[in-house]
Amino acid sequence: MYTVLDQESRLHGISSSSLGEQSIKVDVHEDHEVLINPYIYRLVNGGLVRDDEKHLEEQKDMKKEELKYECESSILHGFVSLNGNHYRYNSYDQMNMLMQYQELMMDSTIDHVYVDTENNGTIKHTREEFIQVYEEAKKHKDNQLTKYREMKRYVDNLETVEEVQAVTWDTY
Repeated sequence: MYTVLDQESRLHGISSSSLGEQSIKVDVHEDHEVLINPYIYRLVNGGLVRDDEKHLEEQKDMKKEELKYECESSILHGFVSLNGNHYRYNSYDQMNMLMQYQELMMDSTIDHVYVDTENNGTIKHTREEFIQVYEEAKKHKDNQLTKYREMKRYVDNLETVEEVQAVTWDTY
């Protein structure tokens, strides 16, 4: 294989053909891990050395991206209110709820609003019922974001790739 090195002698990509004048040829077995993830390797005295610290940091970054996606998914999936209804909470729903809430706060004569639910279609909510649902929606989103921030800190403090890979949104 051929590679180019960065300033720290880390592989900066690989190819089966020369990558130009700065290209370095390295002989590796066809099942070597470097062919899957070259960025965690350095070239030291002509040999490949796995940079475990770099590998751990890479795994942490990947895990935090995975957790970010899971957090967003959990928010968008919505929540079940104390009133028994399941409310979606995608971007449109969040914006709609906020607008309805603002209208209620600015106009005390509004005594009801209509809100879509997953389990019972569109439902008429009294002012008080909607304010309760709005507060639950906000709490739902805040809880997911808080969990995500805590999980990121937890992942940052892990010391092995195996520990990082074992973390999931549902098991934390």
